[in-house]
Amino acid sequence: MRITLIEPRAPGVHVYAKFKLPRLGLPLLGAILERELGIRPIIYFQELGGIDWGAVASSDLVGISTITPTAPEAYSILEEVKRRGDIPVVMGGPHVTFLPEEALGKGADFVIRGEGEYSFLELVRRLRDGRQDFDDIPGLSYREGEIFYHNPVVPRVDDLDALPWPDLTLIHNWEKIRILPVMTSRGCPYNCKFCSVTKMFGRRYRFRDTEDVLAELETLHRRNPKATIFFYDDNFTANVRRTKELLRGMIEWGFKVRWTSSTPTASRCTACSSWAPTRTT
Repeated sequence: MRITLIEPRAPGVHVYAKFKLPRLGLPLLGAILERELGIRPIIYFQELGGIDWGAVASSDLVGISTITPTAPEAYSILEEVKRRGDIPVVMGGPHVTFLPEEALGKGADFVIRGEGEYSFLELVRRLRDGRQDFDDIPGLSYREGEIFYHNPVVPRVDDLDALPWPDLTLIHNWEKIRILPVMTSRGCPYNCKFCSVTKMFGRRYRFRDTEDVLAELETLHRRNPKATIFFYDDNFTANVRRTKELLRGMIEWGFKVRWTSSTPTASRCTACSSWAPTRTT
């Protein structure tokens, strides 16, 4: 089964355009597909180059991940995919999580709402097997005629260590990535009204085993010793004890790298937008 995953570029000035930093959703889904089904998808991160439309046209399934700034381009890609053939398209990410009927109305066949790792895996498994029963896949939205169906929300992933490391090598032109993203936790204990994190990932703070994170960091650092590490956590310092444990581990493991993270300031929560550059010693 041939699967193509696409992360659209954002129009105009945007942090993902300036830093060419891929989000981790698609590399994680790709790693799960390879581990569980032996399917190795290709990922196109538009900020690193164009899309091979020949590969898209020969796909059995196309997945598009979008946040709100990239939604216009995501829908443009959706339209182009459908123009090239009757290829099933599944969309995911924060924007369509909150607006699934918008995506379905624009031509998407499926929308996965919320944390979609296991729902996406099950959808791919059933499509591969030629099944058409989708009504019990958690968090899945789909359309039959003029009727929209929204399955009950997918449970959030409790054990983050059960997930594989996101495979950045699935990204076309991944060698050009100069900032290597890592996510060590999900969720944020705060509930800032401007922020979508708690609606998407909840207020319960879940984090990975520190040793597992350090092992991933070692792999990434060995792959590109000059790259900066970006901690993609919703709130990297929500649990100060745990943050110190990880940073001390980085020192003990001898990581001399620049790293950045999303973290609140003293005056206001900026978990979605602040960049706090620092250096381990």
